[in-house]
Amino acid sequence: MKTKLSIALVALCALLFTACEHRGYPDGLPEFEHYYYAGFIPWNNDTVTVEREETELIKLPVQFHCEYIRTYDVQVRYFLKTSGIDHPAREGVDFEIVDRNGNKIPAASAGVYEITFPQARKGYDTIYVKPLAVNATDTRVIRIELCEGDNINASESESRINHVTKDYTVATFTQAYCRPLKFN
Repeated sequence: MKTKLSIALVALCALLFTACEHRGYPDGLPEFEHYYYAGFIPWNNDTVTVEREETELIKLPVQFHCEYIRTYDVQVRYFLKTSGIDHPAREGVDFEIVDRNGNKIPAASAGVYEITFPQARKGYDTIYVKPLAVNATDTRVIRIELCEGDNINASESESRINHVTKDYTVATFTQAYCRPLKFN
């Protein structure tokens, strides 16, 4: 019994004298004060396969990360990309980008759409894709990405940029920036 009590006492003393070092980090760096992140849920870059006869809306959830409420709204962009794809899926032929009711939404520019997070509040929203059930014989693919560039690189933060304005920057994560859609 004495041995168990002695071991417990030594462990407790060791625990009390072991602590994280306090380095006095500042609350925040000005360059990251208005820097936000977005990523696909589930947290991966896995392909979503869509059968040709499928007509139900495809839901691609997006998570927006922010710890503060701001006076401005933040737009998270998503990009339709076909570079390097032999048989790309075509917007308006194979699929449409729509709202939750299935109504086509306008692009911010060619192949670029936006989700708005009011007051930069953290949360979730969804990208909706409507398959058009085309009778094509080949498999077609489109990548929906949350980064602007074509060559994302884990070590280069510039390659993960989603959107930059005078008020804020939105970036993405290498683990959850791309959602390829494969139409079989």
